[in-house]
Amino acid sequence: MPDLPLWALLWFAVLVALGALFAMTYRRMTKLTTRTHDLEDFQEALESIDLRFGSVVQPLLRGLDEARRHAGDSSGLQELVTEAEAVIDELTGETTTLAAPEGLAPVVTALTGDLDRAGRAVMLVEHGLAMLTNTSIGRDLEAQTSLKRGALNLRHARDAFAERARKVADLRPADMVPGTPARKGQPATAAAYRVSDPEDGEKAFDPSM
Repeated sequence: MPDLPLWALLWFAVLVALGALFAMTYRRMTKLTTRTHDLEDFQEALESIDLRFGSVVQPLLRGLDEARRHAGDSSGLQELVTEAEAVIDELTGETTTLAAPEGLAPVVTALTGDLDRAGRAVMLVEHGLAMLTNTSIGRDLEAQTSLKRGALNLRHARDAFAERARKVADLRPADMVPGTPARKGQPATAAAYRVSDPEDGEKAFDPSM
C-alpha cells in the first residue's frame, strides 16, 4: 500500500477532529434539549399545583381573619376547611410523584414538607372550630388559640411553598449545569432552597400578612 501524502494525512486528521467535535456538540445539545424539556414539564406541573394550593388556602385564611375580627360567621368555615383538606391531600400526592429534573429532588422533598405542614395546620383549625361550635365544652380560649396558630402555620406553609415555586419558575436549563455560576438572586444549587420554619418562633397573628 503506497504511503499517503502528508496533505492527505493532515486532511484525514482534520476530518477526525471535526467528527469528534461534532459528536461532542451533538451529545451536549441532546442533553441540553432533554434538560430543557424536563425542566419545563416540571415548572408547568408545579405552577398548576401552586395555583390550586393558593386557591383553597387564601379563602380559608380570609374566612379565619373575618371570624377573628367578628366580621363573619365562623360556621361557614367548616366547608372551606373540608375543601382545603381534600385539595391539600391531593396536591401532596401529586407533588410527591413529580418527576424532578436532576438536582431538584431536594426541592420536591421541601415542597412536600410544606404541603404536609399546611395539612397539619388545617387540622388544627378544624380542631379549633369543633371546640368553638360546641359551646357545652366551655373551651373558647383553647379554640381561639387553635384557630390562631393554625392560621399562622397555614400562612407560613403557603408562603414557603409559593417562594420555592417562584424560584423554580425562574430557573433556566443552564442553571441546572453543575459548576455554572448562579444569576443574581438565584440559588446556585437546588439545596440552597430554604425558607424559615414557621415553628422556629411565633409571630403576631395576621392571616393577611
